Order: sequence, then structure tokens, then C-alpha cells
Amino acid sequence: MDLRRELTEQMKTALKAGNKQRLSTVRMLLNELKNEDLQSGKKADDVSVLRRYAKRLTRSIEEYRQVGAADRVDGLRQELAIVEEFLPEVMGEQDLGEAIDRLLAEHGLTSPKQMGQAMGLLMKAYPGRVDPAKAQQILKAKLTDA
Repeated sequence: MDLRRELTEQMKTALKAGNKQRLSTVRMLLNELKNEDLQSGKKADDVSVLRRYAKRLTRSIEEYRQVGAADRVDGLRQELAIVEEFLPEVMGEQDLGEAIDRLLAEHGLTSPKQMGQAMGLLMKAYPGRVDPAKAQQILKAKLTDA
């Protein structure tokens, strides 16, 4: 099912169930997607918008934890858990390594100078499932060893 349609259905379900936290979070996600569409002038990549929102929540959790606002931290953690339900699972390190090996072999990439090209191909091949920091670390190791 399309992510936006799924979010709309979840919003209806949360409204009927009276789940205010879930309703609020799902509405926020839909608003984030609409705002991104309006700003860019075209339909945004839903997964990347949700990932950015999750990253903002994670930063906020850390900031509130540092200032000792435990009540806000709990609420944000709940919100983050709801957001993560809609995100595809990120590849584990082993799966990512195997995917990178296949990609490097398929495209004949062997030089560290080709790292940008390899990252672009990887992100296109596995949209929303790759942690860029991990991928860069593994790619760097593999391309310098080659």
C-alpha cells in the first residue's frame, strides 16, 4: 500500500480508537509530506521525509534528556516509535556488505575515486533501507582494499 494512503488509514483508525498520541503523530507526518511537496514543487520521496522527521525527533530527545525534561523525552520516544512503524527496515551490516559487494562487482568499481558513484548507485538500488554513514564506512574499506 502507498505510504500516504497507509498514513491516512492509520489516522482514521486512531481517530476512531481515540488514540490521541498516534493521531497527532500521523497527522504531523502527513503535514510534513504535504509541506515537502509544496516546498519542492513536486511529490517528495516519502521515506526520506519520514527519516528526516525521525532524525529531528532523535535530536530533540537527546536535547531534552540533557536538560532533564523526562516528561518530554517519554512523549517524543512514543512519537518516534510510531514514526518508525512506517519506515522500511534499515539493512544490517552484513546485508549491506553483501549488497555493496554485488554492486561493486556489477559496475566494476574498484577505485576510492569512484566512491561517490558507488554511493549514488547504492542509494538508488536500496531506497530508504541504507544507513549512509555505515554504507560510506564499508565502501571506503572495500574500495581502499581493492
